Amino acid sequence: MALTTALAFVFLSLSALLKEKDDLPLSLLTGTSTRSYLLRFLFPFAVLSIVLSDLVTLYFARITQINPALVSGILACVSVAISLFVATLIAQHVGGEIDQSRAAIKRSNELLQVSEEKLLTTLNSIGDAVIATDSEQKVVLMNPIAEKLTGWALAEALGRNISEVFVIVNAKTRQPAQIPIEKVLAVGEIVGLANHTVLVSRDGKEYQVADSAAPIKDPTGVVTGVVMVFRDVTAEYLMQEELHKVERLKGIGMLAGGIAHDFNNILTGIYGNIALAREAICADHPAIKALAESELSLERAVSLTRQLLTFSTGGSPVKEHVSLGSLIKEVASFDLAGSNVKLVLDCPPDLQMADVDRGQIQQVFSNLTVNAKEAMSSGGHLYISLEPIDVVADEESRLSQGKYIKIIVRDEGCGIPPELHQRIFDPYFSTKKTGNGLGLATVFSIIKRHGGDIKLESQVGSGTTFTLYLPATEATEDSVVKVSQPASFAEDFKPRILVMDDEEAIRKLVIRALGRLGCEVTAVADGKAAVEAYQREFANGQPFDAIILDLTVPGGLGGAAAIGEILSIDPDAVAIVSSGYAEDPIMADYEKHGFKGIVCKPYRLNTLNTVLHSVIRRR
Repeated sequence: MALTTALAFVFLSLSALLKEKDDLPLSLLTGTSTRSYLLRFLFPFAVLSIVLSDLVTLYFARITQINPALVSGILACVSVAISLFVATLIAQHVGGEIDQSRAAIKRSNELLQVSEEKLLTTLNSIGDAVIATDSEQKVVLMNPIAEKLTGWALAEALGRNISEVFVIVNAKTRQPAQIPIEKVLAVGEIVGLANHTVLVSRDGKEYQVADSAAPIKDPTGVVTGVVMVFRDVTAEYLMQEELHKVERLKGIGMLAGGIAHDFNNILTGIYGNIALAREAICADHPAIKALAESELSLERAVSLTRQLLTFSTGGSPVKEHVSLGSLIKEVASFDLAGSNVKLVLDCPPDLQMADVDRGQIQQVFSNLTVNAKEAMSSGGHLYISLEPIDVVADEESRLSQGKYIKIIVRDEGCGIPPELHQRIFDPYFSTKKTGNGLGLATVFSIIKRHGGDIKLESQVGSGTTFTLYLPATEATEDSVVKVSQPASFAEDFKPRILVMDDEEAIRKLVIRALGRLGCEVTAVADGKAAVEAYQREFANGQPFDAIILDLTVPGGLGGAAAIGEILSIDPDAVAIVSSGYAEDPIMADYEKHGFKGIVCKPYRLNTLNTVLHSVIRRR
């Protein structure tokens, strides 16, 4: 009896020992686990074994008068045999279930491992940066792109607050920007990054970034973390800034072109009359000094007008082969004369020439030199170096493929604050109280319209560096043939000149000026009158030796249309184009349109004289 009871309770103990922590054995009777199933199976068998064993012992003891202890022993052996058989069946059944469970767990672990490997491979392969955090904003995952942009390795970043690893500021104000993860945890929705956001990496590099952050939720909808995806959009941002600058320049160009044209007509008249006045009086006349000072003021007005014209929407610059080394040395030395700033020029002796507009490029380096001089009020050095380079076209380059001359202009001045870098080339923006804001805007526009590029690097207290790229030619300074000045007209030759200009003051000036040079001048106000005058004289067998045509005549026939009609009358006609729109496409490629020479308003009388001598040939 005792043995049977003990065996029964052994079976009960097997299931009780398998109970989970804090669970009562009886609670396992209603469970679905293997332990519950074992208990439900063994419990009735154990109770039945005890009851049957006792009944059988009592029955046999009465009938056979055999010693109850002996009967109990026999029954115990039988019970043990039956129990072992039943236990074996249970073990097989339960063991199979356990084996299946273990196999299922193993498969699940393998699938989970494969899934994790696929996730890591995907994160490491995508071009965007990914950072994941927990609900306390601590970093739990980073991919290699995120490591590169932030400057933090994953091993170093793990467990750190996201604000330590992902440092962002506003590009315009330089104030710290809000990390979107904070808002995601607060609202539980996808949040994007504000515009003009700069990521400052651990090593100080800056990247324009765009990103979005999304919540990570468990099956019950509770936010357990945040995943943030961001990318470097610096190249796109710079491209947009370039486009915005160009648009701003176009806007001002519409106004500047018209104003500069009219202003140049006025300046041409002033130039000429000052020259005529100086020739009319002796060298020691009291008015000579006043006229000279007037010419200086006029030069400043001409410089301002040229800068305004740079913003017009006309065509390409009037290009020629120019030795940049000689041009820069001449311009910089002149602008630094009398100052305590020393020029240090490094130019290879065999440097190729540049294909540029001489006047415009002089303006570029004059503006850069003056800015550098003003930035070094206590003195210093202006370093300018030139070198040839070959540019290979790629997505990041803003230059077309070809040969260029790279010019680096570096000063030792006060530098430019980072927040002003994006505005430094904007029209009418100046860091100087007396500046007009056109200097660097002019530089930017000229360089761009030459097919070149300009970049700025500057730190407060460490000076400023401008890097320029201008198209180069195969020619060198030594290979260019020097052209001598044209000879004077013969004494018995009196050139007949036809002048067409809508400004009466200019017509009168040219008549007087060329008359003093021995020319016979006929002046008309528009292209129609010019065509009629030329046709009449050509029919009489006395064609004009040269024609000076104003390109733009408001409300009338301009020089471009007039030259076509004149050449149809006389293919050998010699025409000079003149305009206050120095950037007009015809001015840039005048020979293609039938002209033999060019004079840009405002022009000096000796310039006009030189051009006439170079194109007129005695018939």
